[in-house]
Amino acid sequence: MSYSPNEKFQELLKLLKGGTFSLGLRTGDDAKHQAFLEAFPATSLADLSLAQYVVGSKSQSFCWWLERGLEPVLGRYMPGTSRGHIIYQLEDGSYYKNRHLKNLSDVDALRYTLKLQQLVASADPKQDICWIDSDAELYKRAGVEPRVTMGDGRKLRLLSMYHPDDVIPISSSDHLRHFLLQFGMPPEDIEPKRKPVARMRQLDQIYGAAKQEAPALTPYDFMRALYGPDLAIAPVKDPEADEPAEPTEEDLPPNPKPALNTILYGPPGTGKTYRTIDKALEVLDPDYLVKHADDRGAIKARFDELVAAGNVRFVTFHQSFSYEDFVEGLRATTDDTGALRYEVVDGVFKSLCTAASAQVSHDTPAAVDVKGRRIWKMSLGNSQGVDSYIYDECIEAGYALLGYGGLIDFSGCSNRADVRKRFEENGKAVGDDDYGVTAVTIFLTRLKIGDLLVVTDGNFKFRAIGEVTGEYKRLGREEQGDDYGQSRKVKWHRVYSPSLPFDQLMNNQFSQMTLYELKSGSIDITKLSSLLGAAPGSVPTNGDPFVPGQALGNSYKIGKVTAEVIEVDKKGGTAVPITRKLLTDLVALVKAGKITVEDIWEKRVYDKVPDFSADKYIVNGYQNILRPLVERLLKSPGSLPSAALAASGAVGSPKVLIIDEINRGNVSRVFGELITLIEPTKRAGNAEALQVTLPYSKKPFTVPNNVYLIGTMNTADRSLSGIDIALRRRFTFVSVPPRPDLLTETEVEGMSVGNLLRAMNDRIEVLLDRDHCIGHAYFLPLKKTPTLTALATIFRQEVLPLLQEYFFEDWERIRWVLNDHQKVDPEDCFIVRPSKKLDELFGSSPMAGVQDNRWMINDAAFSAISSFAGVIGAKP
Repeated sequence: MSYSPNEKFQELLKLLKGGTFSLGLRTGDDAKHQAFLEAFPATSLADLSLAQYVVGSKSQSFCWWLERGLEPVLGRYMPGTSRGHIIYQLEDGSYYKNRHLKNLSDVDALRYTLKLQQLVASADPKQDICWIDSDAELYKRAGVEPRVTMGDGRKLRLLSMYHPDDVIPISSSDHLRHFLLQFGMPPEDIEPKRKPVARMRQLDQIYGAAKQEAPALTPYDFMRALYGPDLAIAPVKDPEADEPAEPTEEDLPPNPKPALNTILYGPPGTGKTYRTIDKALEVLDPDYLVKHADDRGAIKARFDELVAAGNVRFVTFHQSFSYEDFVEGLRATTDDTGALRYEVVDGVFKSLCTAASAQVSHDTPAAVDVKGRRIWKMSLGNSQGVDSYIYDECIEAGYALLGYGGLIDFSGCSNRADVRKRFEENGKAVGDDDYGVTAVTIFLTRLKIGDLLVVTDGNFKFRAIGEVTGEYKRLGREEQGDDYGQSRKVKWHRVYSPSLPFDQLMNNQFSQMTLYELKSGSIDITKLSSLLGAAPGSVPTNGDPFVPGQALGNSYKIGKVTAEVIEVDKKGGTAVPITRKLLTDLVALVKAGKITVEDIWEKRVYDKVPDFSADKYIVNGYQNILRPLVERLLKSPGSLPSAALAASGAVGSPKVLIIDEINRGNVSRVFGELITLIEPTKRAGNAEALQVTLPYSKKPFTVPNNVYLIGTMNTADRSLSGIDIALRRRFTFVSVPPRPDLLTETEVEGMSVGNLLRAMNDRIEVLLDRDHCIGHAYFLPLKKTPTLTALATIFRQEVLPLLQEYFFEDWERIRWVLNDHQKVDPEDCFIVRPSKKLDELFGSSPMAGVQDNRWMINDAAFSAISSFAGVIGAKP
């Protein structure tokens, strides 16, 4: 695009040709700049040592020169904080690394960032270098995996440091845009903020036009003139801190194993919460997500299935959200006698972790049909009391014991009256409403063979599911020395360790009563059916590459197949359990090219992937079993029934917790000691795994490796740089910016909605920052209803209230965003002053020098397409 000079450009030429402004300066100090180039030539940049590179040491390191040493030479550079250098030295002599590099050694992290920085420093400005604006292109050309790149300002700084004759030394994308506007470039023609090199090239056009009139002009001279007092066009505020560039989803390649902790961040209305659904399916059902990528209805329906199955939980953080809500706390309950007691209640995160880490320690291979069965809740002893052993005894012996009735034999009793009479015959005084009589009556007469028992662990968990298989029998308890003499034979179909949260089965919590029937409104029959499928959480063998009885070579065959475990039978009868999760992780490594199947056989997995989370002794000890299992899985792409397991709520299947507005909560208060445990390397099963004792339950706790945290963060509420450093280090931050390009083809009476949004956001970036832009989601309804009425409604209900919040009712600035100050027709202005003058209200003398702060919304403007077109600066 050719440049058309304006008045500011004429003022610039007058300054440059007036004889008072010196020309021909290459840098502010050529000798100092030469000393830098001799110490750090671009060709050897990738070979710097930590001491040569880092800021924080007392020596004149590379980062010292970039940030401070070259300021008097090339002008100011603002990294904001030392984090902008990717790696730097702390006071204790250790090194900080960007969180995306934390699994690398210090030296490897340095090599990573220097590859990228040398690539930029060595670029030839005489050629097309706008590829530098694409982080994906940087990763590709440097030959590194997408982790983190430098900020926009650093890209510009590196170019000017090594090419002062060809690059204007301005290292702020914001300032480049400011100067382009000053010299008359239309806002809609200016390159987006995340394209600093493209913006610099646009300013080069103005520099080139000036150099034609003043041939001695250098890029450094040009920069001095723009920031000098004579033109008076320098930006009022400093440029934004130059933080490292977080990877966007477009930069990241397909990942066979999603990040355990992710935060989607961006301004309001960019679709962060909308995107959490896709993120959840990336974890729980990636094949389905790919297959139905263009069918939002199908994706949402699948997500709802996962929520119903208990594999996805959704919470919103707020100022009152606490540790007790998130991890665990105390809640008052009453027992069968009405006595008050306090029970430890799991919060949403601990509850999900428990469901994800629970194992089925006892199961039956056949499916259990729950249709038409009566289901009962029963307590087997008190898990926290002196009779806690009763539960273990019942599971081992295959029966259920009732404490009410003691050692009395109730054989022959057929109703409540008979039971009460038997109590009284044995010297037990009972009232009309005595619960002991009720419990024994139910146990003897109402509990039928074929009924199901759900054994609880307090009011908020359950730990076993069984089927009544025998009639009532009184047991002698002389050896045990207790009063649990009432028994029924039970076949235990499922036994869970640790106990599962009630929401994996129930619609509400359990009651404290020892024995009562669970009605259809309280228990979720679908979840119960899933839990009692053919082996826990199992799926049909059709499509599953692992089928019982199949041979694995000459010495092994597949035994029992469940949703969590493949048992491999060895000759001699020994069964080796191999978890599906281990197989899935190994397959992911093979597909990613990090290992081969042969590496499993040769015990080289940990040589190539030192941080692999599985138990090293299992991987290297059972390599002769793992290799054929992995090969079988690789030959059956997509057949691993992980998605079906997740949808069925299978015990131990992956779980996802979505935390909306994560920055609104007090993170330190909500996470407590668990903020460390959520780190990938500190989770259960890893070499650096940590375990803590929780304050209320006094029980050990660790975070499993199959719980995924997906947070959203509205940057208008809090900037990324202000987020708790503990949170920043432990989460992968993915930018979700406004996407005006999604609206480019959406037009309202010939006006591009995409250009409208882009124009407003460009102005907001200058007046505030990019964290306070307006998201595209507000305008998406216009794709289906592209009418002026719909657009006016969006402006009234979404855009204007948001601008009022952003600018604290500063209507003058809001007018600037809406371009009202440049509209030719006052009727097109959204914000106008009242028609009545101040002197009409107060008279002329009292109001001398008083500023009129009155503004009002012009309702008529919302009915004219010219009002909206005027925001862009275009005519309808």
